Amino acid sequence: MYNDRQVIAIVLAGGKGQRFGKDIPKQLYELNGHPIIYYSLKVFNSDHFIDEIIVVSNKEYLEATRNICNIFHKVSDVVVGGETRSLSSMNGVMSVRNLNSYVLIHDSARPFVTNELIRQLLSNVEETGAVIPVLRSVDTLVEVRSDRYVANTLDRNSVFRVQTPQCFKYEVIFEAYRRYLGKFVDLPDDSSLVIKEGISRVKTIEGDERNIKITTQEDILISINFSSFYSF
Repeated sequence: MYNDRQVIAIVLAGGKGQRFGKDIPKQLYELNGHPIIYYSLKVFNSDHFIDEIIVVSNKEYLEATRNICNIFHKVSDVVVGGETRSLSSMNGVMSVRNLNSYVLIHDSARPFVTNELIRQLLSNVEETGAVIPVLRSVDTLVEVRSDRYVANTLDRNSVFRVQTPQCFKYEVIFEAYRRYLGKFVDLPDDSSLVIKEGISRVKTIEGDERNIKITTQEDILISINFSSFYSF
């Protein structure tokens, strides 16, 4: 509970992980003895402010996902994901029963979410109803044309990398997905939909460099090093 609202974490595990290069989705791949999804679930489950967790699962791995979730008492539901990330996220949002809540939507492929990041999101969400963690780019960024030639150099000071979890008042994210029904255009994250549908301004806070997203096998090697920071 935070500001008299229930806090619900939606953990997205509906992807197939095609770029990961394994026979199983990356969220079920073992990292230091546990499936990748285990780590974020453990953080949300132990966090003082999180009241409930909803997991969105790949339909082909529903039983395996439920078996992992069984050890976390705050997991209230495991729902089937859609064909795209946006549809999976929508299924999770539509499964929320408490209309007076804050919703944190998180990619299960980011195992190193922290309690501090959760607190920072919750302490900033009331202002606009939507807040996301971002990181500055240390590299020069360019826009590349379809023929692989550089079209433009972007201003590094105004371009940021977006992370999850992303935090919303329930009424904000629900309205975004209510308007999304029937469109079926996949978007990269939930804040993009809030902005696209003109629901709310989206505030940003400083993200965490350790909160990496596992996409390829090389990311596993980086994650093994990062895991030394945590007492899992």
